[in-house]
Amino acid sequence: MGINPWIIESIGVDKIDDAEAEAGRRRVTRAFGIDAVTKVSDEQLRFISNSLELYVFTLLEWEDSEKLRCAAAKAFQVGRLVLPEGSPVEVAQGLVRLGCFGVLGDRGADFRRLLDDQGIPELPIDAPNWGERVWAIILKVWLCLFRKKGCSDLDEVQKLVTTLRSEQRLHEPSFLSLAEARKDSGPAWELILAYHLAKAAEVLGTYLSQGSMDGHYDIREQLDAQFDRGISAAIRGQLMEREVFVRLLARTARTFVDNSI
Repeated sequence: MGINPWIIESIGVDKIDDAEAEAGRRRVTRAFGIDAVTKVSDEQLRFISNSLELYVFTLLEWEDSEKLRCAAAKAFQVGRLVLPEGSPVEVAQGLVRLGCFGVLGDRGADFRRLLDDQGIPELPIDAPNWGERVWAIILKVWLCLFRKKGCSDLDEVQKLVTTLRSEQRLHEPSFLSLAEARKDSGPAWELILAYHLAKAAEVLGTYLSQGSMDGHYDIREQLDAQFDRGISAAIRGQLMEREVFVRLLARTARTFVDNSI
């Protein structure tokens, strides 16, 4: 992994190696239907997985793509053993992060197989609360991009984004009015961020299916513009978790483009 930062040192390289070995052992035994002795507990694996995620986040702005690739591959290797739990939205958020690690770690095909087996969670894309509905749609859109199962998933991306735009005029005003009455600006910034992620997904999906976006080939610039605005919204709204999420998707989208050329 190169120079070990404090994150890696605090876990211990030996423990990370043990977690990777456990991941490989469990996949083999599951494939053959064999009951095997667990040498690393799920609790330990989850701790190591979370720590590796944090390490990946520290590398997102680095130009050292090989170090990022190795770190993301390790995060994916361990993270796929302890899949996210909780509500459908929480599970989907965890799967999007895992998908990012898969793409960044050159394990995108493995993540697609995982989604084929696991399926995309039944997200509340018709939730009465507009904020919840928008975020659920965003998560589904990106999971469809990761799965990219024939043309159907890319068509679904365009369909969901189009539906989001058409419903925005109907549901957004009352949603923002309630937030304004509470003197809460957070929901407005969350929506702005989400809309930019939707546009980025639309741009990327169109590029992956057609090789261009509306006849333009400056795909990186178009994507960077959407992600930069999403990051700006997260900063202004003090949405730290969402900011990291956007930065992770931005680097992943860049890798998607690089891999498709």
